[in-house]
Amino acid sequence: LTFAGWHMAHPLAARHLKDWETHHLRYSRLIRQLSSQKLEMDNVEDSKEEHTAVFALRQELFAKLHDMKNHSLAFTHEFTAKKLGFSLALSRYGDERNIVEVNLTKPNCELYPDGLKPRDELVAIEEELVVCHDSGEFNDVLQKIRNSPRPLNLTFVKGKGRDDAFEKQEAERQRKAAGHAAKPHYVVFSAATPSDTSDEVINDQGDPSEHAICSCWHQACQSCSNYI
Repeated sequence: LTFAGWHMAHPLAARHLKDWETHHLRYSRLIRQLSSQKLEMDNVEDSKEEHTAVFALRQELFAKLHDMKNHSLAFTHEFTAKKLGFSLALSRYGDERNIVEVNLTKPNCELYPDGLKPRDELVAIEEELVVCHDSGEFNDVLQKIRNSPRPLNLTFVKGKGRDDAFEKQEAERQRKAAGHAAKPHYVVFSAATPSDTSDEVINDQGDPSEHAICSCWHQACQSCSNYI
């Protein structure tokens, strides 16, 4: 039974989804405000008022994340291994903002299989909120994680459709382990919007298709090269 089917069949799942949407809407609004404020500060001379506004937004965001943790919608984990065992991708959350989300998880991840799943959003590294406007800032995030000493605290917001994404990842992994022929090479292009459970992706030939995750595990894949 898929997440969508379970959602329809179980009122508890429907309440959980509604809870996620309510909290995530508030979080997204705050992070958009912080992102806009950060861009303004990057483009003009800093002022005391701007720094005060950013500090207030950060405090409100951390308070919101704490609230989401109390509702089991977000979590922080202290990673001790140098290799964390998952990959990240810069994706578009609808028309609202860019997000750094988990693309694939591997068995060597400390939170595999139940803790961390594809579609979860990385929101903080230690006490620093993750705000990415472009691929350059995304690469900075990757390097910061790789170069930071361990233990390292990372905070995630659970993503919509994470259970289905994990099941598809594991099904693909099992097919490859069994020696089945590999599917065409796909690279994640953008994440699903909150109202859509499919990702828009492009393959090597640039043809649009719909796949939940990049599951090729090929070293030439940009998503796979983002393993940390």
